[in-house]
Amino acid sequence: MKNFIESLIFLLIIGGFIMGIVFLFRDASAYVTFQEAKAMAEKGKKKRIHILGKLKRDEARGIVGIKMYGEKVSFSFIMVDEDEEEEEVFYNAPIPPDFTHAEKLVVAGSYKKGRFVAKKIFLKCPSKYQEEQIKVSKQEVNTEEASTEEINAEVTQEEVNAKETQEVGTN
Repeated sequence: MKNFIESLIFLLIIGGFIMGIVFLFRDASAYVTFQEAKAMAEKGKKKRIHILGKLKRDEARGIVGIKMYGEKVSFSFIMVDEDEEEEEVFYNAPIPPDFTHAEKLVVAGSYKKGRFVAKKIFLKCPSKYQEEQIKVSKQEVNTEEASTEEINAEVTQEEVNAKETQEVGTN
C-alpha cells in the first residue's frame, strides 16, 4: 500500500510538472511570414504572431521607409520577411536603441484592419566578432515625417495619447 501511495504521488508530481511546462509555453509560436500571418488573421486568430525579417534597405545599405508619428512616440517601418515580402509595420513606442544596427528582427503582434501592429520588437544585432563591420550613420536612415492622420484607423491618435499619458504618469 505504501508503494502505491508513493507511486501515485510521484505520478501527480510528474503530471503537474508537464502541465506547468505546457502552460508556460502555450503562447509560444514559431516564426511565420506576412502571408501566413494574414491568412491566420483572416481565420480569426487573435493570438500574438511572430515574424522574422529584416529592415528594408537601399543599395547603399540605408534604411528605407521609417515614418515617425506624433513627437516620435511611435513609428512605422518597412520589414522584409523570409519570403522577401515587404510589409509596413506599426509600433506604438519610440524607436528602440540600436534599431538601425539590427541585421534581423522579430516583430510580435497581429493584424488590425489590414495593418500589422507590433506589440514587441526583438532585435538581432550583428556580433562584434563578425569580420564585416556594418556601418550605419544618420545619413543612411531615410526618414519621412508623417502626420497622425496617416495612421490607420485602428491605430488612432487616442492610443498615442494614452501611451504618452502612461509614460508621463510613470516619470
